[in-house]
Amino acid sequence: MKSVALFIVTSALIAGCSKGPSLVGTWESNMGGAHSLYHFRKDNTYTMVTDFDAVHAQSDGTFSVEGGHLVMQQASMNVAGSGPRADALKQEGNQSSARMTMRWDTPMSFSLIVGNEPPLQVHRISPQP
Repeated sequence: MKSVALFIVTSALIAGCSKGPSLVGTWESNMGGAHSLYHFRKDNTYTMVTDFDAVHAQSDGTFSVEGGHLVMQQASMNVAGSGPRADALKQEGNQSSARMTMRWDTPMSFSLIVGNEPPLQVHRISPQP
C-alpha cells in the first residue's frame, strides 16, 4: 500500500515539474533603455506596457508556451509619442504574432531569445497579473 501511495505522489510531483513555472503574474524587463511590464493572466491573455524614452506603448492579446517557445498573439497595440522609436514600435504593431525561444533561468526569471539578439532577461515582480 505504501509503494502505491509513494508512486502516486512521485507521479504527481513529476507531472507538476514537467509543466515548469507558471507565467501567470506580473513580470518586468529592462534592456537598452526600454522598461517593459508583462501581465500574464490565467485565461492566457496578456497586456504588455513598454516605456522607451518619451514613447509609451501598450499591447494586448493572448499567449501560450509551446515546446520551449513563448507565442504571443497580439490583438491590439497603442503607441503614444513620436520619433524613430515610436515609428519602430508602430511598425511592430503591424505584426500580429511573435514566437520567441524561452528559457527558464529560475522559477522567478526567464530569458527570451530572438534570432541573434542578446537574451532578454525577464523577472517576476508579482504572482498577480
